Amino acid sequence: MKPALHEDEQRQVSGVVIAGSLLFYIGNAFGYFFISPFTVYFLGSYQVSETIKNVVNLESYLGTVTGLCFACGLVFEFPLVMYFLAKIGLATHEFLNQYRKVAVVLILFIAAIITPSPDWVSQSLVAIPLYGLFEVGMVISKRVTNQRRRHAAEKEAEEMKESSS
Repeated sequence: MKPALHEDEQRQVSGVVIAGSLLFYIGNAFGYFFISPFTVYFLGSYQVSETIKNVVNLESYLGTVTGLCFACGLVFEFPLVMYFLAKIGLATHEFLNQYRKVAVVLILFIAAIITPSPDWVSQSLVAIPLYGLFEVGMVISKRVTNQRRRHAAEKEAEEMKESSS
């Protein structure tokens, strides 16, 4: 029994927890299976000069893979963040559509930060799913915005009905 939450609130919270966990795990898997191999290969084969040896040990490997997986897991929470922003009215579909070009630049910037290797392949491997998550977030935002407008219109009609009687 959860005394602090009503049944409707429990259902909403469990949906958010399930969606957030699923997105985080998908992001972790993406980071581990797609980003980490390219990054580890790049960092393991990169050499500044012949006199400076590149030494990869277990600690640096685990630190790199863990950091990449965690960062990808956090970034994959993007649709959930957009859902909450749409719920409070900050990220409407019209706003997101208007600033789509800015979002693409920010996505490329985030992809450059997440991947420590400067190669375009690993940055593209991060940027393409991020853009897909942005588009999913736009669909979610449109749905939430339409629901908010519908509820506002119903409330306004109800208030008009009450004031006229």
